[in-house]
Amino acid sequence: FSALEFVPHCRLTAPAATLAASPVLLAPSLVECPHHEVLVNLGQDVPPGFERFERFIELVTVADADRAAARSRWKHYTDRGYAMQRHDLASA
Repeated sequence: FSALEFVPHCRLTAPAATLAASPVLLAPSLVECPHHEVLVNLGQDVPPGFERFERFIELVTVADADRAAARSRWKHYTDRGYAMQRHDLASA
């Protein structure tokens, strides 16, 4: 995507037709999420149900508290056998 492209998105509470047409859903939890392709976690905790997704992405800031929480999540994922890959956008 270019910087000016629009990515269709909606909240999980949107009408069914909007949900069906939106590749990106904004949801506070994964309880009833109809999509299972890619999860982008913006939270501090391991999202319950993350294992249903084909891929997941964790966004981590440079703040110490955020990095500490990310290390804990990383350990959780690797302890369960997930192959993790780190991408440092600051050095890209």
